[in-house]
Amino acid sequence: MSGTAMKCCKEDCGKFVEGSAEAKTLTSICYKATKDKLFREPGSDSNDVAIPREVDNNGCLVASAREPGFPLLPSTKLTVAMAVILTWLEECPDDKIIVFSDFVNTIKVLGCMLQMLNIGFVYHTGGMRQSQKDKAIKDFAEDEAKKIFVSSMRTGGQALNLTSANRVIIIDQWWNTTREKQANCRVLRIGQKKTTYLVRILAADAEIESKISLLQTRKDIEIDHALQDDGHVPAALNDSDYEDLFNPAKPDTGSKGSPAKKTRQRKEKKGARAAPKH
Repeated sequence: MSGTAMKCCKEDCGKFVEGSAEAKTLTSICYKATKDKLFREPGSDSNDVAIPREVDNNGCLVASAREPGFPLLPSTKLTVAMAVILTWLEECPDDKIIVFSDFVNTIKVLGCMLQMLNIGFVYHTGGMRQSQKDKAIKDFAEDEAKKIFVSSMRTGGQALNLTSANRVIIIDQWWNTTREKQANCRVLRIGQKKTTYLVRILAADAEIESKISLLQTRKDIEIDHALQDDGHVPAALNDSDYEDLFNPAKPDTGSKGSPAKKTRQRKEKKGARAAPKH
């Protein structure tokens, strides 16, 4: 509303109420941003690739980029991830880092944090065009200024050779450790010349994180036992076992006919009982 005085609508009041200045909402901030020709989507990577989102998922990011006094508030996991990134960049500035997450919103918030700190990075997510993903992989391998590869685990966690990096951060757990191991193996491939490092970020007091960890452990135990990777020696088969294996028991036909014949006989009897009397 405008800053003009308005008469109170309550009966017999007669007083004037001063109106406040124009109210700002996340929707109005996003709308104004889209009308601004100089607006740049927050969190755009070093290749100027952005991850557009709906207002409900993007309003806070746009507001933090355009409105003073509206800070970006990352999650605890992202705060830890950024602390690890900054430590590695300071201690080993020649090393490159891959960060995996399962959620696009998490990836975008991390992109906003890297952008604000002027750290070179590229995205690699399923929503990008194939040409953009190919360029991200090529530039990450060849451009020394692009230090961080931010990817979803589904898109970048398999089949890629990313030996230009030797450090991996996994922000979100998966339901089994196989996908996480595959993601870590993007740097553990032929051609890797450096020592590799892996950091998995877990929320200690989060119930869902604890349940996923227990599920991962149980699955690993079952798989290792099935594949004999746990070192156990299966019991040897005796003569009776071999006989059962190579001479499977024939169906019990009883004294009269085969099972199929008995089934037909039962159906014929049932049909005869159900036939109407004349």
